[in-house]
Order: sequence, then structure tokens, then C-alpha cells
Amino acid sequence: MKHIASDGDLELYMNEQSMAFAVKDTRNSKVWYSDPLSDPSFTGSADDSNRALVKISVNDYGTVKNYDSFNHSVKSGQFDTVNIKNGVKIQMVIGQTKVITALDLPQAVEKERFENEILVKLSDDEKSVLEKRYSLYSLNDPNLLQRKRESALKKFPVLQERDLYILNNSIPDFTAKEVKDILRSIGYDEEQIQKDNDDNGADIEVEPILRYDFEMEIALKDGQLSVSLDCSRLTRDKDINVTKISLLEMFGASHNKQDEGWLLLPDGSGSIQNINGENSGYPSYSIRIYGEEKAIRKEQQFGAVEQSILPVFGEKLGDSGFVAMIEDGDALASVNTNLKGTSTFSSIYPSFTVAESALIDAGFADAAASTNVPMTQPDTYTGKISVRYSFLCGKEADLYGMSQLVRNRYQQLKILPTEKLEPSEVPLNVEVIGSVDKSSSLLGIFPVRKNEAATTFTQAKEIVDMLHDRGIGKINLHYLGWCNGGLYTKQVQNLNVEKVLGGKKGLQALDEALTKNGDTLYPQVQLVSVQNTKGFNTRKMAARALGNNLSTVYHYDVATGNSFNYRIGTYVAPAYLSEYISTFVKSYRPLGLSSLAVTDIGRDLYSEMNKSAGLNREKSKEMAVQSLSLLENQHTAISSGNMYTWPYADYISSIPLDSSRYNREMHAVPFVQMVMHGLKGYSSKPINNGYDYRHQMLLAVSFGADATFRFTYTADDFLNGTYFIDNLSTDYRNWLDIVSDYYQRTSEVFKKIGNSDIIEYKQLQKDVFSTAFENGVNIIVNYGENDVTINGQTIEAQDWLCRGGTDA
Repeated sequence: MKHIASDGDLELYMNEQSMAFAVKDTRNSKVWYSDPLSDPSFTGSADDSNRALVKISVNDYGTVKNYDSFNHSVKSGQFDTVNIKNGVKIQMVIGQTKVITALDLPQAVEKERFENEILVKLSDDEKSVLEKRYSLYSLNDPNLLQRKRESALKKFPVLQERDLYILNNSIPDFTAKEVKDILRSIGYDEEQIQKDNDDNGADIEVEPILRYDFEMEIALKDGQLSVSLDCSRLTRDKDINVTKISLLEMFGASHNKQDEGWLLLPDGSGSIQNINGENSGYPSYSIRIYGEEKAIRKEQQFGAVEQSILPVFGEKLGDSGFVAMIEDGDALASVNTNLKGTSTFSSIYPSFTVAESALIDAGFADAAASTNVPMTQPDTYTGKISVRYSFLCGKEADLYGMSQLVRNRYQQLKILPTEKLEPSEVPLNVEVIGSVDKSSSLLGIFPVRKNEAATTFTQAKEIVDMLHDRGIGKINLHYLGWCNGGLYTKQVQNLNVEKVLGGKKGLQALDEALTKNGDTLYPQVQLVSVQNTKGFNTRKMAARALGNNLSTVYHYDVATGNSFNYRIGTYVAPAYLSEYISTFVKSYRPLGLSSLAVTDIGRDLYSEMNKSAGLNREKSKEMAVQSLSLLENQHTAISSGNMYTWPYADYISSIPLDSSRYNREMHAVPFVQMVMHGLKGYSSKPINNGYDYRHQMLLAVSFGADATFRFTYTADDFLNGTYFIDNLSTDYRNWLDIVSDYYQRTSEVFKKIGNSDIIEYKQLQKDVFSTAFENGVNIIVNYGENDVTINGQTIEAQDWLCRGGTDA
């Protein structure tokens, strides 16, 4: 390999014949290869596709075809490299290789079009090539031989109406390729060739050649490796489109049996997979950044899937490692792994869905007809995708080292603040359910639904007072179902505080009382989705799903995985988000409330599949970010917290504290929390609404998260007969002792921790994990069902122990 550039501790090398490259970390001489076959220590055999820097999937009339930059660019010589500052630019054509013949050229072109739309765009030399291969035929030409006249008229009867340039006979293949390349250079493609053939009566079907132009840059910047791919030359076609692009699939791949290390996945809070899983037959994984595409309907969901909120992945290999940050195109990205056992190698890499595709039910009336039709997103992404790789060695090559590189980068980009949080009282987050529509009857005969209060504003204040009486400090009160129909909320452009809860005056009185005691009221709203579409202009303002039907907000039955057919809302069209949120803000401002909780804008991301006004997820993300700026005058808590919302969130609620627990994962890790802790506050999901509240408590304390509980003033059975029976145990009376005990223990620990970094997370033994903080506090959690002894101290089953540290 040839030396290309040096920057900081890194050196970049490249094989200009194969596109393969390597990055050398001079601190420990570790070399990271773009593919394992370029590593001199690799002695096995593997498919040449493992050498590819780029792989693409093409949806061809519903059939997926795969191409890669080695087999379908390097081998055919369809690439070129150009040196740039601290790196190299690769211009490549990926796709089918086909012998070009005369049948791939326009057989006849109308005279005016040939001269004014083709020849005029060519250089003199190029013009000469075409003029030698095409002859002008005109029935008014006295010099045209009768034999040629009759032959041309037989082949092209339209010659009676207009003059034509007709392709000469016996064009050799190499000349045909030369002509085709010249035409292609001015944008004259297969579609235009077919048009001229059809217009002039040439009975030849031009088969499209699936070839796609990309420009890739590989460079060292600020001591890191920057890799980008320009997709601006991708074209939108009705039936044939590039749908997915994978980047550097085999970069840093582990191929030796003795390798030790792990892969870091952005699954929920983060998770790690053993890099050396040769004995496992479980398949590899793909995790969608920012959650699944909501514009593709999904009527069933099995198992709990944690939201991926951070576009980051990494690898630790021996005493070296890297962490990679997806920067451009993150809304389109997935993180994927290859794992030994089902593959020769273990690797981790990003892919980008530049156009969604799926089989969509077309709703045919004929039951015998096929209802599944292949469809592709109307708006293909044609921007840039980029990934930044940072390298670690020695003691820094661990989770904490990776988290610090991500934190530093996000502080540079102003995604995270540079200043640490000021020490403050540890809060308890309490969600209360307000108004709920329930089944009732009119005159004891006619079934109706009417709103009833699960917790009035006065009762919410009573709950808060009882919690304070038990020694609980600051409370953040998140109020669900306080306006516009209650928990089954209608559009929020025109706010009406629920009268059954106490009305506008009751809400303001609650806010005043809480503020006086040092607590904070967070009325909770949904700003990108509408649960109850009554009164919402769906025709104008609702986003469209693939297939051009209304987008759907599904809620799933935990037991069956099926969606509730009586709780289907819709999403706000991205193009109308600013208008929708701006109108909400104007309606919210007169209430005089300083804080707000938003449940969906940091969780749900979706494309606009409207055929006439489509938007991909990246554009939708940008519109969501623009809309968030409208909330800058509110103290805003954002649920889940997709990374692009962090600059606008004063607090992240319901942050993921676990992974999806896929089979090949070793365990979850608090990687998101390592990046965020001490810079921005965050809380758990409602602990009493999970499958095992003790386990949820342990996760919260281990990951440094403020606790959240969800309550009603009414008894648990109040929610029977409502749309919200999935709220399992909410009667606050049943939880007062548990919450009080938990808060007393954790608040003392969190006071010691303060704004310190999480510097280590490790497994001590089965079901026992340790979280270490920068100031010496160490929390050991026993998730198991049996007591354990660690360094002479017993930790009871499903309990935790804190050691070290002093009060902050």
C-alpha cells in the first residue's frame, strides 16, 4: 500500500489498484484494514465481496439485486482515484458490466434533435466520432441512392415525415462503447435512447443497465478518519432504484480465532457483543437508528425493542479500538454486525436506507388477486452520508474512552453543553394520568363514551404533598391527559384544559402551588402525532405512509403483539410541523406555564410518502429540528431523546436504560449515559409500569437515572373499559412506601455522585454489575435471585450496594 497522508497519530495508506486502504495508529503501531483480505496476517479464503468498500441494494421491479464496489467496479476498472488534502477521492461506477453493442445505441434520431440537443454539447473530437457513425437521411436529398432510400424507408417509415440521422451498419462493439460513453457524458441515457427508438419506429427494447455513480472521500481530519459518500448522482426511477447503501462493512474485521474484544451497538442505552462468537449460530443483527420507519405500517410487534437514540458504534480488539459516529445521513442509518459462527469474520458497520421499499397491501376488491405490491419511497435521498472514526489504544480502549470521544465531538458540534450541571436536589419524576374517556351509557340504555378524571388537579397536589410528607424532595410532575380529550388526545392546535380535572384555573393553581414548593409542573403533549384524529385535518396535515394511505400510530398489546384496532392515530406531515407546533405554542403561552414535556418528537421519526410531496427521513429530521426551536422559551423535557433533539432538551425523560436483549448480546451497557451524565439530566421510564419494577429500579440506580413513577388518584380498576388498560398498576397508595424507601436510598447516593462522569461499567459475575464514577463512588447491583458476596460484603438478591465517595 502507498502512503497517502498523516495527521496527528494516524497514517493513511492505500492500494490504488483495489481501493483497499489502511489506517495506522502510530501510538501502538496498530493497523486497521478496510478489509481482512488486505491484512497480511489473514491466511484463510473468503469471497471477494468482502473486499468492497461500498455495497448497494437495487430494487428492480420488486426484485432486490446486490452490487459491490469490488466485484462491480474494481474488477471492471470503473473507478479512479484522486489525491485530496490528507486523503483520497474515489470516483466509482458500481453496477452491471455489459458488453455494449450497436443495439444499445439510438438507432435513429430526428435531425433537429441530433444537431441541436446532442452534437452541440460535444467537443469537436466527440462530434467527429458521432458524425462518422450516423448518416443523415432525407427524402429530399437528390444524392441519396435509391437502394438506401428504400432500405431506410422500410426500416423507418417515419422518414416520410422528417429527416433522420440513422446509425450505420456493422458498428463494432468497441466503437459502440465509445459512442455510448460520449452520449452518457451529456446525460443522454437509456431512457432517452428508448424514447428516440420509439419515436422513430425502431423496434428495439433497450434494457436498462444498472450502474450508479458515487464519489467517496477517505481522509484524515483532526486526528480521526473521515469517510463520506456523495449520493447526489442517484436518480429516481419509477420501478428501479437504489434502496440501501452499506459502507465499510469489513473495516477492522476480526478474523483470528484468538482475538478478544467486543462490538458496541447503539441498541437502547448500548450493548456489547463478543467479537469471538465462533460457536454460536445466531444470525447477525441490524439496528435502525432512531427507531423503525413509522411510514411503513407494522400491525404486529413482538418483544420489547429499545429505541436506538445515538448514531454511534464501536469495536474493541485486544488493546485497541475505535468508535464511529454517523454524522451525515444519520436518520437513514442502521448499524449492522457480522459475527463469527455465521460468518468468517466479526465486524460492525453502517448501512443507509436511501429509499424505503416494501410489499404494500394495495387493497384489491378481488379476493383472488394478489394484494401485495412492491412499492418504493417517492423521495430518494441524494445527499451525503458520512462516518467519523476515532481510534483508541491501551487503557483508553474501553467504553469510557469511547464515550469521551463522542462527548467531545458532540460538544464541538454544540449537541451537548460544555459546562457541567450545577449540583441540585435530586428530583423524583411523577407522571399522573388526568382525564380518560370511558364507556358509559345514556339513560342506562345507549352506549356512549365520556371523559372522567383519573386524577384531578387538586388530587395531583394531594399526591405531591403526601410524597413530600414522606421525605421526598423536589418533584417533577408530568401531567398526562390534561387537555383536548384527555389521554386519548385530539389535535393540540387549540388547547382546552379538561374541565373534569378543574379547568384552566385549576391547572394554573396547581402550577403556582408546585412552583412555590420548588417543584415543577410539566404538562405533557404530543407534537408530531395525533392520537384521536377527530377535528384534525387529515387530508391536509396528516403524513402519508408508503402506499399513499394515512400514516398510522399503533399501540400494541403486550401479550399478543397485535395492534389495538381502536387506538390508531396518525402523524403530522413533516412539511406542516412548524405550522402545527407554532399554533400550539400560541395557544399554550396564555396559560402562563414555564415548562413542557413532549413525548413523541424525540422518539418518532418518519418519512413523508405522499406521492406528490415526498420527504425522506433525513429531511423530516431537519424539519423536526427546525420545529423544536419554536419551544426555546419553554423549559422542555423530551422523552426518549433521539440525539438530534439534545440541543433543545433541558431534560431527557424515559431515556433507554436497557438493550433489546438480542441473543448474541453479552449485556446492556450505559453508553448513552456515559456520554451524557453530568451534562444533561435524564430519567427512567415509569418504573411501576414495567414487567418487573425491582429490575427497573436497579437499572435506574446503576445507570445514574432519576426515577419515574406513573400514578392515578383512582384505584387500578378505574382504567378497565378504557383504551389504556396497559397501564398496569397506577394507584399511588400502593406505591407510597416503595417510592419513599427507594428515593431515600438513591438520593443520598446521587448526591455523592453529583455531576461526575461514569468511568466504568463491568460485569463482576453472573447478574452482578458494577458502575464506577469519576469521584470514587461505586454502585454494585445484583440483578439475580440469590444473595452474593463481593469483597466480603453481601448484596441481597435484586438489591444494590454503594461504596466510596463523599457528598457533592
